[in-house]
Amino acid sequence: MPIEPIPVTELTPAAAALAAKSDKKNASQLGKEDFLKLLIAQLKNQDPSNAQDMESMTQQMTQFSMLEQLTNLAASTETSNVSLARTHAVELLGNTVTYKDRDGSLKEGVVEHVDTTAAAPRLTIGGNAGLLLADVVGVKS
Repeated sequence: MPIEPIPVTELTPAAAALAAKSDKKNASQLGKEDFLKLLIAQLKNQDPSNAQDMESMTQQMTQFSMLEQLTNLAASTETSNVSLARTHAVELLGNTVTYKDRDGSLKEGVVEHVDTTAAAPRLTIGGNAGLLLADVVGVKS
């Protein structure tokens, strides 16, 4: 009984199952782990007599490398953004600011405390705790 080769452009059953699993966590995005698992599944399930050509393999490895670098860049950018927000929040300590209260009204007060333990710093302004840096609309010197 001859074995039909599976073209690389089609997913093997194992790769299709992995892709379906990945779709459940985020339908629009595959992570670098998913990409690597798909590549390994393709390599494991290819027909040895009709192996994937090196150009296609090189393209997939290049895509994987680019994906990894973009993921690293995004993580680095996120870390920088968090650090920058914390720095801006701390610089506001002791300053009088105008901010949007939870009800949407504009209020004014002195920044008394900055909590930097969360991803986004939380400010205490005039006794009103838990305000975000984005709530600040103006600063007086």
